[in-house]
Amino acid sequence: MKENQRQRFNVAIVGGGPGSEAVMKLIMADTFSELSMNIVGVAIRNSEALATRCAHELGLYLTKEYKDLYEIKDLDLIIELTGSDEVLEDILKTRPPRVKVMDHVSARLFWDFMQIEEKYRDLYENAPDMYQSIDVNGYIVEVNQTESNMLGYSKHELIGKHITELLSKGSAKTFEKTFAKLVKDGKVENQDRQFIRKDGSILETTYSSTMVYDEAGNSLMTRCVSRDVAEKKRMEREIKKHMENLERLVEKRTEELIDAHKYTRGLIESSLDALVTFDKDGIITDVSEETVRLTGCARKELIGSQFRNYFTDPERAAQGVRRSFEEGKVTNYELVMRSKAGKETPVSYNATVYRDEEGHVKGVYAAARDMTEIKRLQEQLIMAEKHVGIGRLAAGVAHEIKNQLAPALIEAQRVTDRIETGKMPSYEFILERARVVEEATRSANRITMALLDYARETKPQFVSYDLKNSIEGVLSLHESRCRSANIELKLEKVGVTEIYADKRQIEQVLINIIDNAYEAIVSKDEGGVIGISVKQEDQYTVVSIRDTGIGLPKDDQTVIFDPFFTSRSPRGTGLGLSISYGIVEKHGGRIDFESEPGIGSTFRVYLPVLPINKEE
Repeated sequence: MKENQRQRFNVAIVGGGPGSEAVMKLIMADTFSELSMNIVGVAIRNSEALATRCAHELGLYLTKEYKDLYEIKDLDLIIELTGSDEVLEDILKTRPPRVKVMDHVSARLFWDFMQIEEKYRDLYENAPDMYQSIDVNGYIVEVNQTESNMLGYSKHELIGKHITELLSKGSAKTFEKTFAKLVKDGKVENQDRQFIRKDGSILETTYSSTMVYDEAGNSLMTRCVSRDVAEKKRMEREIKKHMENLERLVEKRTEELIDAHKYTRGLIESSLDALVTFDKDGIITDVSEETVRLTGCARKELIGSQFRNYFTDPERAAQGVRRSFEEGKVTNYELVMRSKAGKETPVSYNATVYRDEEGHVKGVYAAARDMTEIKRLQEQLIMAEKHVGIGRLAAGVAHEIKNQLAPALIEAQRVTDRIETGKMPSYEFILERARVVEEATRSANRITMALLDYARETKPQFVSYDLKNSIEGVLSLHESRCRSANIELKLEKVGVTEIYADKRQIEQVLINIIDNAYEAIVSKDEGGVIGISVKQEDQYTVVSIRDTGIGLPKDDQTVIFDPFFTSRSPRGTGLGLSISYGIVEKHGGRIDFESEPGIGSTFRVYLPVLPINKEE
């Protein structure tokens, strides 16, 4: 039945306290629209009571005697809010037979329930995804505010439309098939759908939908969650264009919606993320089916247990719980979830506190995004950039090895010539030549091993290592081509010799930044200097790389860390600094820079000083 056809439920209130005032305002504001309630009278004996002024402002019928309310035509319900058992008993005895009575205890429970409903309605309306309900004939019966905003229609315009009126031709054609499957199976998941906005533009979405049934098992309506995937589609096109060996990048995100109410529970189970709520002690109070799937534990096992128990690093999980309550929210908090069977899944949590009607924090809603695919793609991007770097270094390294081996070849030839001409060389002569050959071979081997060590594909591993030796190895890979371009490489000052980090990833960051410095100086065509220094600043080890190159234009300085940005096309991929930024961020650090066009640039890599002792 449509709202304007629904019979109104006539209610009278007895009592003038704060509760009466609040109930009056909620009902008159049509907060309980599903119940279609209508206040027809109020009985307040104390003319100074808070609710008296409210009743006057709302234009309600007001009397001091509650028995006067019995005369109201079509009165359905009296809500007794005085808290007096004597008043309640008298109303129950004297009320007209047709009139029902709700006592103050029931009214309080009703109030609490509607407050919860109002809270989840707000989450529903302002969720990041579009929610809609469609009847069995395909007509829209409800949408949230997000869908209204995304499509450019008012909610009034959307409700009553057939869903196909909002779809592209292709999506409209597939609607009948997928809707039939939904009626048969009760749900459909991860389906693509194109909406046509009011302005005619296309909105790309992925949706999941479940069917709602009545008590007799008949289909009533669907509940559908649609996610805007325009950005995902754009990224897929970009990655395919620049890196054909990479697969689709899937971004999953949702807001946590935990509710004992049946309607909201349906919305939660349609979510694409794993949702959980927990209290200030980290005790889980509710979960979604996706959480059950990822952990491999039944819902009853999860509820009442410690949130931290389902992660490879329980202490970090507990720290996330504390931060949620201390800061009010946590975003992109990475953990590794471990299932009952031992399967590990990297996840990224977004969490926020929720409060009761008095504003007190009651717990935290948290949503976990499965990062498995994104992590895999990130590793492929890192290796792809590393391979590009190896290609840039290979020619210079080969030239350097040739230079190192040339003296060895000359000295070996001198010994050979002596022997072939019958002039047997002395022991001292041979020893001197052998030392030259040995030193040249060791030098060439050192350069080769540095390149091989950099190129080796290994899993990320944090270790304590000698930063100075590592930097010297990186510089050896650049010596030849820098020398040929009249560029001086300088290790100026190393105030910190040992750090705890992923050695190969940090070396890749340094190689990427030195490559950019090299290109910046070559562009000036007059030689220059690349200087590296290391110091400790507060809780960070800071590696500074300065150059005397062309510097960065002001307009480029705000986008240099964006993927695929490059100022040296076609030689650059545009991924070096973006990947470097991601690597350092994963280490808990950051990168900043200063640049002056025509003068040069200085990049600073901040790495946190982490404990080297494992027990710490």
